[in-house]
Amino acid sequence: MFVAQAPTQLDSAIERLLNYARESISKPKETLVAELLLLRLKLDEYELIHRQIVELDEIIEELLLETDGGILLSIPGITMTLEHRELS
Repeated sequence: MFVAQAPTQLDSAIERLLNYARESISKPKETLVAELLLLRLKLDEYELIHRQIVELDEIIEELLLETDGGILLSIPGITMTLEHRELS
């Protein structure tokens, strides 16, 4: 699987925002129903996209190993993880 930096950075940004929200002075939670729903929807969307990226990484890895594309793995910055193969 290719290692993607964007999800890690996004995870960090979301975590910072959630921590900030916990410590900030704001309206009571009961009055934030719409905002909480939108946040929950965005987090669900993020999780879906992250799962899709992982799935695509696995497909790309399989294709590279089945073809001469494996040479691409020798390019600096392009890596592959075989953890999921060792577990199965």
